[in-house]
Amino acid sequence: MSIVDQVSDAVSMLEDKGLPRPEGTLSGHAAGLPFERNVHSLLVASFGERVCRQFDALNRVLLGSLEALSYSQRSELFGPPALRGLVARGKETTKSWSPTNLFEEKQDDTAESILFSKKEISFFDESVVLIDVKTQNIAKPAQAPNIISSDKLARTLRSALEDGQLNFDIVYIAVSFLPTATKLVCKSVRTVSLFKIAEPMYINWTAAQQIQFHPLKVDQDYDGSKQEWARSYLKNFCISLEARIGKDRKRLESYRSVL
Repeated sequence: MSIVDQVSDAVSMLEDKGLPRPEGTLSGHAAGLPFERNVHSLLVASFGERVCRQFDALNRVLLGSLEALSYSQRSELFGPPALRGLVARGKETTKSWSPTNLFEEKQDDTAESILFSKKEISFFDESVVLIDVKTQNIAKPAQAPNIISSDKLARTLRSALEDGQLNFDIVYIAVSFLPTATKLVCKSVRTVSLFKIAEPMYINWTAAQQIQFHPLKVDQDYDGSKQEWARSYLKNFCISLEARIGKDRKRLESYRSVL
């Protein structure tokens, strides 16, 4: 059974489950937070110490290497360059880290949870799975959500191809829910691997260059290797970026024409 299938089995118990409805407006991150926490609990129940929150994984690695004091020494503990670009924190934050000044959760972390191949966690494991939760309120029509920065992903995959180290997967747990007066009821849950998406992904250049798709509907038909997927993504990214540059060049020339 693949790791994606194992993750899917672990979170399948969420379907038809009702979670307490959070107070206040039911929108954005607040709506998804109960499901993020529940997904993490289900993963811990299945995988134990092999799974932890992203910020906690960073803390655990540094707590195990207190002799690392400089930024470069610390950042190098967060895996090969490609993975490091997805999980590491900024230079000043990393330099100021200490056992009494730990990393805390950030809303823009790449992953809610990270699954390692062993309980003695290491970002150099042969299999590091970054797991993110995406929720959809089926009571409201919604456009495709932001998934990940297209530029961030392009930099990551370029680095992976340059040094031949692609030891991670990116997996999305897609949850559709229906709100009631007191609960958020999960109607469906689906596990999606980014590296199994066959169709070129849409990049919204006006929305912070975000890749956007509906995780509940996106295909999972790609059967090549992760390295082949990386090359395919970079090819399509370059095509999209070139088209975007062409549009910007035309816009620039329209302003210059009156000067």
